[in-house]
Amino acid sequence: MCRTEARNIARHAVSTPNSTELAKFEAEQEDNLRQYVESNARILSLSEKSDEPGMWEKYAEHHKGICIGFRTAGESAWEEFFKNAYRVCYCDSLPLLSYYEDPGKDQNARRAFLYKTARWAHQKEWRLVSMRDPRSPEAHNDEDGREHFPGGMMSCVILGCRIPSPDRGEVLSWVALQPGPPRVFRADWEEGSPQLRLMPVTETKE
Repeated sequence: MCRTEARNIARHAVSTPNSTELAKFEAEQEDNLRQYVESNARILSLSEKSDEPGMWEKYAEHHKGICIGFRTAGESAWEEFFKNAYRVCYCDSLPLLSYYEDPGKDQNARRAFLYKTARWAHQKEWRLVSMRDPRSPEAHNDEDGREHFPGGMMSCVILGCRIPSPDRGEVLSWVALQPGPPRVFRADWEEGSPQLRLMPVTETKE
């Protein structure tokens, strides 16, 4: 359906609020956008916070995982990697996607990715959104969808306070092989406080 047809349906819907054509059009556009996103979008979710207990519980298997910190400036390769990183907007109601003016699938997709309700504001999230061009040869050659981080971009690794000993040893082993190498911390509970504090880990081998 072309843009002109979409506008005609929208204008017709003003006088016919329960238009079957309008409902069908919106359902088709939602399905098209969903398929486009699933096929071409890559999203890396990041946070300004590394000591937020709720996120360690939810995303790091109850403090058994790790948190990785990245450098975002100082080298052109790092800045290039993060050029499509956007701060998530937290609001009481999510914005509606525009199907009639057609700002472009990439813009609609980013609009869908970059808003969350206010109850998640404590996460202080950033999202790196990359949209592949399905017409480019690279889109078909990259079968596993992996993105590779530029060398030296990893600034630190934070161990969860409940990380199992074998996992800790494995993490410390590969950290020691990284350029730099990155600094290592452990997220421990502050005594008498619900907050976490980051304690330096001096040994980087086990």
